[in-house]
Parts: sequence; structure tokens; C-alpha cells
Amino acid sequence: MIVADTAGAPATARTKAQETVEKNNIHCIIGPLAAFEALAIADYLTEKEVPTIGVAAAEDMTQRHPSPWFVRATSTSAQCAYPLADYAAKELKYKKIVTIADDFAYGHEMCAGIPGARSKTVAARSSRRSSRRSRRRITAVMSRK
Repeated sequence: MIVADTAGAPATARTKAQETVEKNNIHCIIGPLAAFEALAIADYLTEKEVPTIGVAAAEDMTQRHPSPWFVRATSTSAQCAYPLADYAAKELKYKKIVTIADDFAYGHEMCAGIPGARSKTVAARSSRRSSRRSRRRITAVMSRK
């Protein structure tokens, strides 16, 4: 068993995938953990026909651009949002839903799981000062009719 650290970087994930395939002649990859890393190595692993058991939830890997060499062993990014949004709309009769999500593949795909959603990015910042502005922006969006 070979373990490779991607350092949470898509470019490093690609380099490590190439190294393990070409230098170590691996038979299968389990991982990576993050959707953006999985997206970075997907084309290469498909080209090399390397079976991959993914724990990343990148929906493109199995839905929009499926690879016969990739199996997802976990739920999709959107699966957690869909039933909650469906319940909020149908049972609670909510008309507006605000999500706070990471500004990368998982967060975007999770928000896409809200049926009939019209998406608008209100804020994509992380500092304490900008989080106060983000709260004001979210409050403004929620108060609109």
C-alpha cells in the first residue's frame, strides 16, 4: 500500500497520481478526499484506465462526465441539500433559502442540490471584517420580497 499526501492542492494531487501510476505501477487508487482534487486527476486516471474508488463527492465524476474507471463510495454533494430544501419548500412553505457553503466544488454542488434554485453568490470572503458585511448582505437578500 502506498500513501501519498496531496497537501490539499489539485496540482499536487495530479502529480502524486502520475507518480504512483507511472513509477509504482499501482493497480487501484482509493481517494482523494476532496472534490477539487478528484476533478484534477479524473481525466488522467481515465486515460490510464486506473480503477479509482473515490471518497470525494464531485458530481461531475459520475453524472455529467462519468468515467468507467471511477466509483464513488460516498454520497454526492447535493444529496444532503435536496431533501432538506424539498421539505422546507413543500412542508414549511419557505420561499427563500440562504446557504452558507465553501467556495469550491463541494459547496457549489451542494447548493445546486436545491431544486428550482436560482443561485446568487452574495459573498465569498473569509475575514472577520468581511463576515460582518456578508451578514448584512444575506439579511438584505432575505428581506426582499
